[in-house]
Amino acid sequence: MDLAPTILDMIGVTLPLNEDGSKVLFRGREVTPMRGKSWKGYLEESGHADPMAGEQYAVHRSDEAIGWELHARVALRRGRWKIVHLEKTWGGVGQGDYGWELFHIMSDPGETKDLSGEEPGQLKELLALWDQYVVECGIIWGEDAFAPGLSQEEAPWLHDSQFEQQRTWMMTPAGESARID
Repeated sequence: MDLAPTILDMIGVTLPLNEDGSKVLFRGREVTPMRGKSWKGYLEESGHADPMAGEQYAVHRSDEAIGWELHARVALRRGRWKIVHLEKTWGGVGQGDYGWELFHIMSDPGETKDLSGEEPGQLKELLALWDQYVVECGIIWGEDAFAPGLSQEEAPWLHDSQFEQQRTWMMTPAGESARID
């Protein structure tokens, strides 16, 4: 669920965009608009909460690709298809840039049957959309997400924890290298 856009919409706060749709500057930096969508209308119309009610009631259209990532665990969904990349340590099959799983989420909502071998065309199509999402959002993931920019000797705790490695990137200002303060 797209919590931030939904909450902002429910309290009447609009997202920062110029009239032409360009990004607003705040303290000299561009404010990137949120990619998510408000669920306000969907939540207020209880009769439309049925996922089979039809596309006109969907928050995200079936032709729209929705990607997300957290701690180098990533996924992208479009329509009834979803790709997932989880490292082996998290119970997935992922290793580096390889190991994507493909699921048909309507026939397999529990995501138990990987169809990547049976549907290579669908997998390729969603991977191209993932690559586009990575570029559009400036995502650092895969091997780069685990490279904190500091050697093991400089910051041994970063090399012991995937979460700390990810936090290093998140807390580093744009255009700067990761550093210890």
